[in-house]
Amino acid sequence: MSEQQWQPQDGGEESGSAAPPPEAQQPPGKKPRNKWKIGCLGCGGLVVIVGIILAIVIPMSINSESKKTYKIHYEVTGTATHAVISYSKWDKDNWSTSQTTVDKLPWTRTETATGLVKGGDLSVTLGAGGGSAKCSVTVNKGTPKTANASGAFASASCNGFGS
Repeated sequence: MSEQQWQPQDGGEESGSAAPPPEAQQPPGKKPRNKWKIGCLGCGGLVVIVGIILAIVIPMSINSESKKTYKIHYEVTGTATHAVISYSKWDKDNWSTSQTTVDKLPWTRTETATGLVKGGDLSVTLGAGGGSAKCSVTVNKGTPKTANASGAFASASCNGFGS
């Protein structure tokens, strides 16, 4: 028996498939374009542009916010005849606390502060004579945070204000 070797009729190499390779389907001199490659490059470029914009805008926004001044209005009202009042705030990224003792209510104080972090605490502790007290804190004329205390040595704390 003689061995015969099969050769493709068009003179090309055997591909194992009836369809010609994609290069054979294109006009001579043109390479096929992979649209997904162009899409990936476009998406990558978009991500880079958005990243650059965020890298510029966010620091500018933070810088401008860190320079804003805000007012904190502390107030304690009620019938107590003796109370210890403590109040604190963030100012220029530093925490400061003050305390005062009063023998008559109402008591008010307005402070100013600057910086990204806004907030602090106001607490009132009544003396042995009891009575009642309400603490209230307002930042930039916003919604006040309030709390109440009544009775001997009772306490009220207004915190979580700011932002």
